[in-house]
Amino acid sequence: MPEPWKDVRGYEDLYQVSSLGRVRSLPHSVRTIGGDGLETVRKSPGRVLSVRGKDRPWVQLWKSNERSQRSMGKNHRVCRLVLEAFVGPCPFGMESCHFPDRDTTNNRLENLRWDTRRANAMDRDRHGTMFRGEKHPSHVLTKEIVLEARRLRKQGWTFKSLQERCGCGFSTIYKAVVGITWSHV
Repeated sequence: MPEPWKDVRGYEDLYQVSSLGRVRSLPHSVRTIGGDGLETVRKSPGRVLSVRGKDRPWVQLWKSNERSQRSMGKNHRVCRLVLEAFVGPCPFGMESCHFPDRDTTNNRLENLRWDTRRANAMDRDRHGTMFRGEKHPSHVLTKEIVLEARRLRKQGWTFKSLQERCGCGFSTIYKAVVGITWSHV
């Protein structure tokens, strides 16, 4: 299968991205100023970049003269680079979405689309990758505690007494009982 490459928007003639989700630098010259104040120029042959980040891969891209000014490059999500190069700029109110494959490290063009935040959340819910309830890394309550607290609240218990019974903060139990959080239960 061929792997088409296109220039990264804003980094033309410096970087390219492929429809398979790989990013490469193109051959170029790099100017650096040493500690002694002398400027040197070296040739860089170009290469496929290593991505960083476990869940949402990203790369760091540099403009041609940024290194000599000792500034930092900019970090870019690979999924956005692929979509911007092959589909076009992100429409207002949209974000990058991974679908139908739920693997967020799969940045192939056929697995990406621009869509709304709500549609992206619905995809995560359908895939079972939404961090909510007991799947959330900082959860305090369990499904059983929430259901019990809702039942007790209907019987007239105050939020203060529910807070003490459940051993959590007032806003935590309040939001769970009224459905701001734990709305899926």
